[in-house]
Amino acid sequence: MDDPYTKLTTGDKGTVRFVDDIGTIHISWDCGSSLGAVYGVDVITKII
Repeated sequence: MDDPYTKLTTGDKGTVRFVDDIGTIHISWDCGSSLGAVYGVDVITKII
């Protein structure tokens, strides 16, 4: 993620809560953050 204020690191996991009208994927990260991932900018991967 291109956010200088986040403490998220590569490999952090979370739960998708919802996707808004512009495609931002709102995630409750396991580390306690609730930062959204921006479609086409951030890279996230669905894991099973």
